[in-house]
Amino acid sequence: MKQILFTLCFALTTHFSMSQSKLINYFNKLSKENKHGYVITKKGENYTADAGTGACVVTVDNTNGFLEFKDTGTGGGTFVFQMAIFKNSKKQEILSVNVFAYEDMEQGMIEGGNIRFFSVGKQLIDVTKDILPDMTTVEDKAYNGQTDAIMEQYKEGLYEYFELPRVGTTVTFHFGSNSLNQACANNDEQACNIKKSLQVVDLFWHKDTGYLNLMK
Repeated sequence: MKQILFTLCFALTTHFSMSQSKLINYFNKLSKENKHGYVITKKGENYTADAGTGACVVTVDNTNGFLEFKDTGTGGGTFVFQMAIFKNSKKQEILSVNVFAYEDMEQGMIEGGNIRFFSVGKQLIDVTKDILPDMTTVEDKAYNGQTDAIMEQYKEGLYEYFELPRVGTTVTFHFGSNSLNQACANNDEQACNIKKSLQVVDLFWHKDTGYLNLMK
């Protein structure tokens, strides 16, 4: 992943409960690669994440099994780290880790599409292939019939990224093109129409089978 330097941090509300350590413990079990160089430490009543460029406050929502921090800096964009706990019908926990980075959510993405799923035990085992649906089908739905137009005119800076839910279990998938965004910002009517037609795709968690699907 492209190295990004950050100098500022978003201050986010931190939620506490008796089970707070579970999310932090799961984070600490991740490999250095999946933590993207970050270390989370407790300072007073808050948790902060730091990759050596300045600490960011971490949102820890134990009620909903969700952790997030955003690292933002001048000229470096915003790096987002998300972690969420899913459960199957046997109450086995699946840990999801998602990251993406952007300069501006409307105009340009730097990095995206980095989502992983791990079965939780003594060790975290990568089960991403078993959790995600056929991504070709997901991407086709996101393109919404605009594949040819985008590939012919706006293929520069294609990106995709996921967002984990803080509440609920529906993961969202986003697709776009930086060149398409730029053309629309310059009042290109065709580009704006294509951009409006792109869909945010919902991926629904199925407890009984323990995977995500396009269908509820």
